[in-house]
Amino acid sequence: MSDANRELGQIESPRVQAVAQGIVAEAFAETGDPGSAFEAASEISNSGLRDMTYRKLALSFAKSNDPASAEESALKIERESSRETALDSVAQTLAGRVAATDAMAYVSRLRGYRQQVRFLLGVAGRKS
Repeated sequence: MSDANRELGQIESPRVQAVAQGIVAEAFAETGDPGSAFEAASEISNSGLRDMTYRKLALSFAKSNDPASAEESALKIERESSRETALDSVAQTLAGRVAATDAMAYVSRLRGYRQQVRFLLGVAGRKS
């Protein structure tokens, strides 16, 4: 992974470099390394691609049942509407992964009221 990260400097096109940096960040997230994922994403100069990467990281962490890293990633998104959408997606994803019997204890891990409501609605709407 670190070799791929070093090689990014060799890419001449800023857009291609940003896309490649996003892929590296996602790979770090998939290996359970939020620190390296966030570092790689923060180096993306294009704010739109950086936001998109943070959104993908948030969903990846939510799917791996890491709500703290998922929320941290979503909160790094600059554009407010994109940030709220990412937080909603995290809540929905987590709702699909938490047993209904554990939902009330789990909901406190989500900081935002809106995301807590979305989470509980997601849990309640699942078929048992």
